[in-house]
Amino acid sequence: MPENRPFIENREPFSLGSLFFIFNRKNLLQTLLILLLFLLGGLLFILKTTPKYSSYTSLEITLPSETALKANEGNNFLNSLNLPATNGLETEINILSSRSLIAKAIHESDDLVRLYKPGLLRDKEIFKDTPLLVSHLKIKDPKIYSERFLITPLDGKSFKIAPLYTLKDRIMIALKMKKRRPVQTLSFDKLIQTNTLQFALHPTAHFSSNPVILRFVNMEAQIKSYEKSLAVKPGALNSHLVEVSAEDTNPYRIRDFLNALVSEYIRQNVDKKSKDATITLQFINRQLKEVDQALRSSAKRLKDFKAKHTFVDLSENARQIGGRLVTMEEKLNDAEMALNNFLTLERLLKKGDYDAIGSLGQQYPVLLDLIRELEAQNEKRSRLLIQFTPQHPEVVQTQKSIARLKRSIAKTASGIHKMLQKRVSLLKKRLQKARKTLRTLPAQEQEMIDLEREYRINEKLYSDLLQKKSELTIIKSSHIPDARIIDEASLPDRPAKPNKPITLMTSLFFGLVTALLFALMRTNRKIRTKEDLLRLSHIPLFGSIPFIKEKSLYNQVYALKRPDSKESEALREIITNLRYLPGGNGSKVIVITSTVPNEGKTVTTANLAAMLGMGDKKTILLSLDLRNPELHKKFGIPNDKGMSDILSSQESFEKVVWEHHTYHNLNIVPSGHIPPNPYELITSKKMRDLLDRLKKEYDYIIIDTPPVSMVSDAIALMKMADINIFVVKSDFSDANNIKMINALVEQYDIHNAGIILNSLKERYETKNSIDTRYIRHKERIKAVEI
Repeated sequence: MPENRPFIENREPFSLGSLFFIFNRKNLLQTLLILLLFLLGGLLFILKTTPKYSSYTSLEITLPSETALKANEGNNFLNSLNLPATNGLETEINILSSRSLIAKAIHESDDLVRLYKPGLLRDKEIFKDTPLLVSHLKIKDPKIYSERFLITPLDGKSFKIAPLYTLKDRIMIALKMKKRRPVQTLSFDKLIQTNTLQFALHPTAHFSSNPVILRFVNMEAQIKSYEKSLAVKPGALNSHLVEVSAEDTNPYRIRDFLNALVSEYIRQNVDKKSKDATITLQFINRQLKEVDQALRSSAKRLKDFKAKHTFVDLSENARQIGGRLVTMEEKLNDAEMALNNFLTLERLLKKGDYDAIGSLGQQYPVLLDLIRELEAQNEKRSRLLIQFTPQHPEVVQTQKSIARLKRSIAKTASGIHKMLQKRVSLLKKRLQKARKTLRTLPAQEQEMIDLEREYRINEKLYSDLLQKKSELTIIKSSHIPDARIIDEASLPDRPAKPNKPITLMTSLFFGLVTALLFALMRTNRKIRTKEDLLRLSHIPLFGSIPFIKEKSLYNQVYALKRPDSKESEALREIITNLRYLPGGNGSKVIVITSTVPNEGKTVTTANLAAMLGMGDKKTILLSLDLRNPELHKKFGIPNDKGMSDILSSQESFEKVVWEHHTYHNLNIVPSGHIPPNPYELITSKKMRDLLDRLKKEYDYIIIDTPPVSMVSDAIALMKMADINIFVVKSDFSDANNIKMINALVEQYDIHNAGIILNSLKERYETKNSIDTRYIRHKERIKAVEI
């Protein structure tokens, strides 16, 4: 056996030109057919899919806390009486997409009745100019929502109504598992009562005699449909502009729904403002009564005190001490109120209600900035989760930022809490110190200062409450919302889905990909033309043999029966090519094999040997396919004795050789009995000695061998040969067979190897029948003429 070398896989070189293989003449029809099928599929999808129309509206939302804060800037008491704090723009977005608001918008814009024109592929909904109107609708059985009815007008007074059955219903009716309901004739403009529903049907100005399909829609299903398609999002970060969009199968319905949705939102906003103002006014009125009583009481005590005592006025020192006490008590009241408000806010922040900062945000800008940044990060995380999983690196990083911001908010809130506590404590100490100073004054002056201080505080509180009451009264009666419509929803002029150009382009793209895959699969599996061989292998092509249509002739030695045929002429061209190959000393040993069975190896061997023997060159044909012999059948000779008997020394060469009765230069040795050790016989010294003897007696020694993929017999014989031929069958052998040939020639260093393309059909033939790479320049090669 030859020295083993590493197996080298021969890879087919890739080129951009190979991508356009689908456009050659053999694949063009298939390509066009695939493209047509995909385009028809895309067109059918467009025709079958119910179109969806999209529209949008936009709102500008003013957060109530910002307006109130500007009006009451610097007045902590009034800030504490603001309307309930807004939950921010995110809360308004949640309200706009809430289930209750959607339900109210549907109630205002949709009668939940659908009318369709019957169609071949799909029923087309009637958008406008509806011929019929449904009133007094009452669904008694929810199963009615899954049914459709065919309405056939008879005249302007009556109509026929028939249920439309699904395939499942028809099967159940055929199996007598369900009863067929009769077709009924009913009257227009009259109330229809059944066990399942109640309704009345009225013809409109657009009434016609054409049949229509009637369907009732479940309110719950319609809400879910809008919940799925409704999109509410801010126009930009830190912007008060909100865009609202949705989809529906009816362009008029989606326009009306969106306009109803924002109108209902604005109405609820006004109602909420009025309700909140009413609640706050009730609180202020109660406070006004209490403060008014306190003010009257303090005024009376002050008046009585002045009437009782004879001194006219306080000393200047007493007035200064009293003024400082009033100012300090006002500051302490404001500080304690701010601390109480912040304690409430801090508790809500710990629960995760970051929108509760409301109007207090302007007092604590650092905390407000952190909360706004947290809202932005939460919004970013929501957008990312639409595209990615929670484990995505960008989502994880955003989640870390959110956790960091929450810690910063908690730390900042704790710091503000401590600062407010410290301020209250400091003001209390200053007030105690001022009161000590007050005690140094005469008793009458002390009492006078206390009474005046109490009166001034109550008077200021009463004035502030009156101012707030006036503002809230205006808010309650103004009916001015905190939102205004920027763009009303308009009527869409074309469907948003399906997108016809994109659908057709996608179909065309997948058609091209499919056609390319089919073409590549065909190319990779089958070798059809000489160009296929030249593209896959560097091994020379000795020639090609045309396809023989007559099966009986193919399994015989057609070169002897039809020497002037096209097939025989092809063999002569191959022999001409072989003559210019360098051979041994005086004769040429030619080994013929294939990669797999049924490639025509044996019939090619027999006909090539016959063509050589028909001339003046002495030729012997050896059948060394000892495992599955077929050569003797081609010539119609017995196979009881042959090469296996010679190599095992059971018979002499002279007793087994067969001479052709017409062409005496053609001798044949069949394979003989199938031996148990064919490889050992072929690689024995007896075989080499026989070849040395035959070289002296014959010009050509043609050897038929088993396929190389089955056993190693052919490889051993190739090392003893002058010329080695691999037979490849057109439209049968594939690219893997050629890769195997390339690898064997490379691995075992096989010299003078070549390929014969067998059974080449006429449609695969080209003008050039000889591989020009193989034909050497005669002046560079000293040919051995045999």
